[in-house]
Amino acid sequence: MEWTSSSPFVLSANLHGGSVVASYPYDDSDPKLNRTSVYSKSPDDLFFRDLATGYASRNPLMGSGNPHCPDKETFPGGVTNGADWYDVSGSMQDWNYVFTNTFEVTFELSCCKFPLANQLPLEWQRNRASMLWFTGQVHRGAKGVVKDNETLKPIHGAKVKIVGNTHHVVTSKRGEYWRLLMPGNYSLVVEADGFGSEVVGPDVPALDFVHHNYSSMQSWLQSACAARPEICALRYGKVDRVTKLLDETRIYIMPSMNPDGHEHAYEEYQRLRTSSLPRSDPTQIVLPGRANANGVDLNRDFPDDLIPRSVLAERQPETQAVMDWALSSHFVLSANFHGGFIVANYPYDACRNPYDVCLQSSYSVSPDDDLYRNISKVYAMANPRMGHVECQCGRDHECYPGGIVNGHVWYSVRGGLQDWSYLHTSDTHVTVEVSCDKFPPDETLESYWEDNEESMMAYIEQVHQGISGFVLDEATGSPIVSGASEDDQKRDIRIYVEGNDRSVGVSKAGEYFRLLLPGSYVIWAEDHTSG
Repeated sequence: MEWTSSSPFVLSANLHGGSVVASYPYDDSDPKLNRTSVYSKSPDDLFFRDLATGYASRNPLMGSGNPHCPDKETFPGGVTNGADWYDVSGSMQDWNYVFTNTFEVTFELSCCKFPLANQLPLEWQRNRASMLWFTGQVHRGAKGVVKDNETLKPIHGAKVKIVGNTHHVVTSKRGEYWRLLMPGNYSLVVEADGFGSEVVGPDVPALDFVHHNYSSMQSWLQSACAARPEICALRYGKVDRVTKLLDETRIYIMPSMNPDGHEHAYEEYQRLRTSSLPRSDPTQIVLPGRANANGVDLNRDFPDDLIPRSVLAERQPETQAVMDWALSSHFVLSANFHGGFIVANYPYDACRNPYDVCLQSSYSVSPDDDLYRNISKVYAMANPRMGHVECQCGRDHECYPGGIVNGHVWYSVRGGLQDWSYLHTSDTHVTVEVSCDKFPPDETLESYWEDNEESMMAYIEQVHQGISGFVLDEATGSPIVSGASEDDQKRDIRIYVEGNDRSVGVSKAGEYFRLLLPGSYVIWAEDHTSG
């Protein structure tokens, strides 16, 4: 109580177990009614119901309204008024609303009062989007600072009232106030001891804060495209190839893995544009922007079987973020784009000889070398410069027929994203060098798009070759899900192809995707669950 009374909290939630529902004030029935379990409406009932519904709708179990708890209670939309559910006198939720500035909602997250530790990842997955959305709602409503008109000093303890609403908030020690409100036009009355009252009429806009998870972003983009087709893909629904690609493929785009380096490179490019240095001098234009703010080249920072295990945990934050993203998203086919040459470069980038002995510029073959050569060539041959000019960028000593090259043949790279993706995820990853210039001028970007548009389309289409399906439990017919717990062990289901040393994993939905060239194959699944 002392903490919430002394801190200018605006929005809060308390998390319980025992059911799955969002419960909002009041928790206590009106004593004048002489009965319990009666809907007890607060002055901000509409706002509270909106908060509760917004949270519940983003939690698939809560939003269903039927959590299948032992007591078999159901809640329409996954929400309930506290007193309408059961009466609670002296609750934290009601106390905060009545005696502080905080709007508080109670979220019951689990049927079990004491969920096992191995269930917590599932609970986080269910509630993550809801919690992120709920946190963003603190920015709704009206806010400002109440000051003395003459001295301009902030006024502490002034009451901020809404005409037509009996609930008020008070200003902080710095004169600040925050009043959560539904969208609309309101009259605010400000009162303080020793001062006259003042009325203002702010408009409160509708705001929506959405975390960019795939399903919510997909829904938002579809709605936006329907409402404003002129800002969406001009060829979707008109060109069969584009429509098919977008309908059948989840496409993820990361604009830059190294935003710090990008800013540095941009600043350096502006300097070079106004200097007398020749733009073709690679010694002057290769290094700026390559490293992040900590001076680390991120494409040498990924875990590699050649790097001692003692340093595997020492990853840069950008590297770790990309690794977490890749491991959780179950990517199937990827490409990362570089500048400095024009070629499609495929694994391995580093020597993978069992004895760690490779000649300089020797071929470092992966188990899927034929597949890699094929998809790299698909990209290169669709690019008028990459696949049809052997010696690129005026470098007669770097000539790669067909516009493709094995990474280690070109030059050895340890700790690169490309090899890490292939070795530690189910992804098939290629590096595409798209420009001789590390700093292509803005006015040339359209020509790079024209050179690479067909290549990118053709490359993305390669994700649909090979095999895909589900790994099912023979007894139940249900998907066997990787990462799910069984007897406190993490399931690790792997898909193998006879004659190929590389396996791929199974997604959290029990799906597998294995890129393969046309042919006949023997495949099987193995459970590598530890223990």
